[in-house]
Amino acid sequence: MKSSDIQPLPIEELGNLFYELEFTPQESKHDVIRRISAVIPWQHPILDVIDTLKDPILRTNSRAYYRLIQTERTYYRFQKISEKQSSRNYEDLEEGAFLISELGDPEASYFEMKEYLDKLANRVEELFDENLEILSDESKVNILIRVLVEEEGLTGNQKVYDLPENSFLTNVIKSKVGIPISLSVIYILVAKRIGLPLYGTNMPFHFLLFFDSPDFSTYIDPFHNGVLLDRETCEKFLTNNGFTASQKYFARTSTNSILKRMFRNLINIYKKSGWTDMEDLLTIYSDVLEKKR
Repeated sequence: MKSSDIQPLPIEELGNLFYELEFTPQESKHDVIRRISAVIPWQHPILDVIDTLKDPILRTNSRAYYRLIQTERTYYRFQKISEKQSSRNYEDLEEGAFLISELGDPEASYFEMKEYLDKLANRVEELFDENLEILSDESKVNILIRVLVEEEGLTGNQKVYDLPENSFLTNVIKSKVGIPISLSVIYILVAKRIGLPLYGTNMPFHFLLFFDSPDFSTYIDPFHNGVLLDRETCEKFLTNNGFTASQKYFARTSTNSILKRMFRNLINIYKKSGWTDMEDLLTIYSDVLEKKR
């Protein structure tokens, strides 16, 4: 099973950097904050990192820089992801999706999110083992959907589509409802853990999944309870909505494309609601992925 590795904290190095931050002149503090941000692994909450400092006075004083460090770390991490924008193995998708969640859910815990995704993957593998005699790629897809939809209840929020919470993975995991792309990311991250060839497809209006193996292929709509779709149905959806059924809508999406679409959705939601602070913040990070900053 594969999932994001938890990187250890370089405690000694961080201790030295926080001491440097404490005693460096005000005009140089931002440079030290940048260096701290580049060293703290993205999986670790900033406040938890500060709590590892041995000096109690240093711990107290360092908390004043918590927000600045978090902002800089998020900026730095999205810069690193943007450098691999053609990647379609979703190596950085878990990180990017969590960082987006953290922007709208400040109490988000990566460790809790990882534990949940690991639990789902373990359950799917358990059912694979129980059905080895009849296990095919088609049955693997059906088992995946059974676990995520029937057992976990993950489905589309058809009552209130334009809620920011529908896009933040940590919120979706708690509420069990989301929009097509956030639900699709959960499917992809579970599938990645157990080696299933599942990919995103950037259909307009409605993000879909594509399972593609030599023995079985199908499109999956997580928003509508994991219903399976064929290519013809997807093409009809496109033409009915005024689009030409081009191959570009069926191409495997990269990590970068998925994250940028998640940002666009959220920016539009906050723009409609008039929450300009969040709109501006999300635009900054989206621009980083677009390499505009």
